[in-house]
Amino acid sequence: MLVRALSSINPTKGHLLLLESVHMATNKMPGGTVDYVESLKKTVEGSEEKKVKDVKILIGSVGSKGNKVIYVKSLLGFVFRNNTGCFSLFYSRRLCYKFPVTSEAMAFGIPVLGTEAGGTKEIVEHNVIGLLHPIGHPGTPVLSKHLRYLLKYPSERQRLGPKGEKK
Repeated sequence: MLVRALSSINPTKGHLLLLESVHMATNKMPGGTVDYVESLKKTVEGSEEKKVKDVKILIGSVGSKGNKVIYVKSLLGFVFRNNTGCFSLFYSRRLCYKFPVTSEAMAFGIPVLGTEAGGTKEIVEHNVIGLLHPIGHPGTPVLSKHLRYLLKYPSERQRLGPKGEKK
């Protein structure tokens, strides 16, 4: 599953919360909790390679000053390796109105994961076009749950995407 977060790489944009949610979603322990220390240790030791392949994240935009080459190389590498140019999900953490970006993802039939705030809340109907979560750290476990759900059930991504395309 390929998740794209479009915006400049900046601590205030919520990318760390997205990464934390992905970590929680892909490293869920049987008891229902995430053991960050053990999970990170296993990742560093290389025993978690399968989980790393489950979710790919591209953060940033081609217009960002410092990450153009890295971003484009990552995108092209993923596209060529997987023979697809489609994103599985679009992540929108905007507190202000960003209608063009979110509506572009919807126009391509890409489900939206977004916050219950700003413009995203106005145009993305929860559980119809995408899945919404609270802003900030309270939303991290909810976003993780949504990622895990959409990773486990690709048919849900296929159900949500076309409904956004129609809107």
